[in-house]
Amino acid sequence: MSPANLISIIIGKSLVTLGINSLTLFVGVLLIRYVFDCHINYLLMVIIPIISMPAVFGFSYIISGIVIKFKEIFAFLQVLTGLLFIFSGVSQPITFLPYNLGKVSKFIIFEKMIYIFRRVIIDSATLSEISNDLIYIFIYGLILNIIAIFIFYYFKKKVLENGDGLYV
Repeated sequence: MSPANLISIIIGKSLVTLGINSLTLFVGVLLIRYVFDCHINYLLMVIIPIISMPAVFGFSYIISGIVIKFKEIFAFLQVLTGLLFIFSGVSQPITFLPYNLGKVSKFIIFEKMIYIFRRVIIDSATLSEISNDLIYIFIYGLILNIIAIFIFYYFKKKVLENGDGLYV
């Protein structure tokens, strides 16, 4: 037990994680710049994650609702991580996927984020060149948040009705 309330602990952990990940990203960007001699627009490297946050939070709400309902957290996250690696083009190019699966990957927000990061790093894209993609991510994130909140509360309501042991 801790004398601090739960919200303070969650916010503190989130801020520390954000700081560590930001430092890791900064060091990675510096290594890419000096090892591969890429000219990177640092402002865009900051703007892209900020604009992508609503979509990532929406995706997290959906995952939270599913985990509340089915309780298999680690197995679900392992499967989800593998699928995201496949569909976002991290493990292999998306062009290697079958045609229909390639279409599915276009609706996964992480694929679009990676695509924009690659354009900024490799092609030295400017804000005007990627503005349509950023608008798409932002609108997609807002819509995904609305849908995700309904999904989360639906699963929460079902678990409370069934008495499946939700700890809220």
